[in-house]
Amino acid sequence: MPTGVNHFLDCYQKFRHQADYALEFLQTGDLINNGINMKMVVFTSMNKKFVFYHFYSFVFYHIIRLSKAITKSSSGCLNQNIADDIPQKTTTFLLPAILGVKHQQVHFYQRCIEELGNTVKADSSSSMQATCLYMKALLQIANGNTIEGLETLNELHVTGSKLCPLTLAQKVLESISDKERQKLEKMDFFKHNSMWRNLGTDSKTFQYSNTSTVSIDSVPKRPVDLEAFAKHVEQLDIAVDSEVISRLFHALTFNKETDDGEQMKVMPDVFKRFYDVWNKQESDCQQVSACIDKLDWNECLLKVSALVKTDYGMGHIGLTQKRLFYFEDTTGEYREIIQLRDIDNVEKFNWLSVFSPRNPALRIYSKVKGAKPFRVALKRDCDIWSAVIKEVWSGRLISVQEKDIHLLQQAARNALIADAFLTSFQDSKLSWTEVMAAATNLCYFTNLMHGAFEVILSMDDISSSFTLAHRINPSATESERATVEALLYIAGSAANEDSQSSKLWVSLGSNKVVVYDVATWLCESRLISVESRVYCFLQADDKTIWAGTRDGLIYVIDMETVTSERQLHGHNDTVSGMCLSQDSRRVYSGSLDGHVFYRDIATFESTDFKIGTEKKSDLIGIWLNAKETLWCGLKDSILLITDTGVVLKTLELYDVWGKPGIIESILIQQDRIWAGFSNFGEIVIWNTQSWTEQSRLTLDGCTGITNIFATNNKVCVGTRCGMLNIIDISSGSAEVSSHCIAHHDIIRSICSIGDKYIATGSASRDGRIAIWRLPLQRTILEAEDAIQQIVVP
Repeated sequence: MPTGVNHFLDCYQKFRHQADYALEFLQTGDLINNGINMKMVVFTSMNKKFVFYHFYSFVFYHIIRLSKAITKSSSGCLNQNIADDIPQKTTTFLLPAILGVKHQQVHFYQRCIEELGNTVKADSSSSMQATCLYMKALLQIANGNTIEGLETLNELHVTGSKLCPLTLAQKVLESISDKERQKLEKMDFFKHNSMWRNLGTDSKTFQYSNTSTVSIDSVPKRPVDLEAFAKHVEQLDIAVDSEVISRLFHALTFNKETDDGEQMKVMPDVFKRFYDVWNKQESDCQQVSACIDKLDWNECLLKVSALVKTDYGMGHIGLTQKRLFYFEDTTGEYREIIQLRDIDNVEKFNWLSVFSPRNPALRIYSKVKGAKPFRVALKRDCDIWSAVIKEVWSGRLISVQEKDIHLLQQAARNALIADAFLTSFQDSKLSWTEVMAAATNLCYFTNLMHGAFEVILSMDDISSSFTLAHRINPSATESERATVEALLYIAGSAANEDSQSSKLWVSLGSNKVVVYDVATWLCESRLISVESRVYCFLQADDKTIWAGTRDGLIYVIDMETVTSERQLHGHNDTVSGMCLSQDSRRVYSGSLDGHVFYRDIATFESTDFKIGTEKKSDLIGIWLNAKETLWCGLKDSILLITDTGVVLKTLELYDVWGKPGIIESILIQQDRIWAGFSNFGEIVIWNTQSWTEQSRLTLDGCTGITNIFATNNKVCVGTRCGMLNIIDISSGSAEVSSHCIAHHDIIRSICSIGDKYIATGSASRDGRIAIWRLPLQRTILEAEDAIQQIVVP
């Protein structure tokens, strides 16, 4: 057989003219996926003799690619000088004999599959294994063994090879029969690798058999319960938050129950009437074009009135999430009525006139000194406008106070829903008092301002040592709030303009990893879905982040593409901690069952051992000590071990009553160890030089310590009650210098962002991230030195 690259190119050009349909192999830079398309044509072509002739060329192409990637010209085509790049040493795969009998064609495919499988087992080279798995999967699919081919593609993906053809996998998933699909969903490799779930989600035709869908072009044809109602509301883009959907459901059913004590269902005519009003509101706002150029680029028009009487004359009023304004259609006049932040009060009254003694109207008071109240006669829409304005106004106040822009967006959504609900029942036979009572729960932030549900964070709760810089809701687009399990800050390079900006990596309890740009605090569009929740992050090198999960997998994530390159197996329990070796060439990882692995970052070769203890380990963290020894934190003690698992020291931790304490968080410093008890607010500090207990700190009003983190001569302590404590250690002692209520739930994660900020993440009841600016405090001695250096002229 000829072995030249020119022969390969000639064969390829010859094949392009004889194939049954056109290929785009040379028109894109993605040679792998287009090579797959070419391979699919090869095994569907009717010209059998040419098929086998081309198959050899295809194999030879991959053999060349093993040793050195094929270079491409600027136009994306193969470089004609590719023959100069062929390495002298190549790996050869010998094809079985090509038989001329037609019915033996399938046997040829099968023998190729068997030989490739043998090569995978015999050859330890990762590149050779990836190439053989790649060709084996294509042959299996071409031979009609679709499930086996997908399983081989899964094996290729798990190795971390970038050869895995996701485009082909997507097309195969779309083409399989319902019977094959049911069989596929029961297989372990399909259930345990999130790649297949993502491909199934992205596909318009592939759906899991147990997933019901709703047509977005229709409303329900029959009464729907809360679960079905939520699916319709989400699909119609009315709301995604489960709490908002639940409030709307109970409003539409007026919180009534059937005679059997079950929750009422939403009737189709009620849903249709609400949805028609929802669409009409959006259409009305889109038709207002005269004043759009007067608004800011990030403003959204929420509601427009009919022609009404105002203090400015007859015209219309409009509401955005920032302001209330007046405009007139014929003249194009635009006047700002008031900024929402300047509203002091909104009250209803009857605007008396000669022709209408009872004309329902609104009077809006301003905080601006000397500003007169603005009056507008809204007639039958007065109650609706009052509810809508108050909800957006309340949401804006709370959003500014909590530094969370998502709260304003949520308030705007609540106002739109309340508006559609009230308008849809305006002409019904129901009592308007009953309708208004049902709409009350839709106005969440209005009730929050009046203290109907819960006490919001007050600025009085925040110590003067803290400044709340920002709040982020990573679950803003999800139906449920998720716990912020882990945070990792990756600093950008200010010196290199081409480098990426600083990022904040966030792990959520919904099995997702989100990346935020620290400069703007905007969520990047890239999102990683993992099989189970990530409990710990580690930046292994300049290019990758390792993420340890609950099911024992470690994902190796490329920081630039934000995609999982490889999955590392070995742990049989939750990965509870990871750390780098002193030479930054290995990563130590520990799981709850006491199993410790250390892996080479470049080759991923691993060595493991079990911590030598007779009782259950409950390993909650692992940290590097000097001379390649490790600190291992257990639930009731801390061990110093060698890198082979030999225990050198044991620190037994007891509570104030002399009983073994339950530890949830540990901080390892150069000469001190901090351990926080999870069942009460006490921290034990050990001196590692004398191996004695140094001191104990008791935090007032604390029910348990959840996280301890050190930054800039300060130790940040998160608690179960959502309180953040700052302990100053600059003077050598440990004293609580300040504290504040940071979240409405447990503080689950803490990380530093540079030298001036820290980020705290909370459990799912709050589900948000708070960014705090820490004060730059200097010691009294430093201040005195600075004063003495001042030269008085």
